[in-house]
Amino acid sequence: LCAKVENEKYYTQQQALCRYKSEHPTKRKALTDALGIMGKIENQTDTETLGILGAINKRLWEEMEDPSYLEAAIDAYKKGWNLHKDYYTGENYANCLMMQEKILEGDLSTHAKVEARLTFEEVVKIILASLEEDEPEELMWKYATLANSYYALGRREDGEKNEVLFKKQNPDAWQ
Repeated sequence: LCAKVENEKYYTQQQALCRYKSEHPTKRKALTDALGIMGKIENQTDTETLGILGAINKRLWEEMEDPSYLEAAIDAYKKGWNLHKDYYTGENYANCLMMQEKILEGDLSTHAKVEARLTFEEVVKIILASLEEDEPEELMWKYATLANSYYALGRREDGEKNEVLFKKQNPDAWQ
C-alpha cells in the first residue's frame, strides 16, 4: 500500500500522526520519526500539514526543552494562521507564543505576550462569526477553542460559559 500512495499528502500526514501518537518505542523516537515522515511533503502550506508539523515540534519542545523545536512549532502554526486564519492553527500559535514568552526576556517576551493576546482575540472573532454554520463535531471544537481563548485572555466567565457549551456537545462520545 505504501508504494501506491507514497506521494499522497493525506496518507503521509496520517502516517506521521499515527507514528507520533504511538509513542513507540519512546515518545522522543516516535516524534522524530514523525518529523521525518512529514519532511516528505512538498509545498507545506495547507492547514493540516502545518498543524501536524506544529504539533510534532511542540511536543518535541515539551519533551526535550530545546527552544529550536518551539520556534519550529511557532513558525508552522504562524504560517497556517497567516495563510488561512484557521482557528486551530491560531489557537496553537497563540499557546506556543505564551510558552515562548516564559523563556524570553525583555521586549521579546512582551512581544510574544502581545502577539498571543492579539491572536486569541482574532480567533474569538472568527469563531463567533461562524458558530451557526457547523455540524456538531466542528461546533464542539469551536466551543473548546473559545473556552481556551477566553481563559487565556483572562475572561473567566466567558471561558466557563463556552466550556459548558463544549461539554453539552458530548465530547466523550466523539472521542
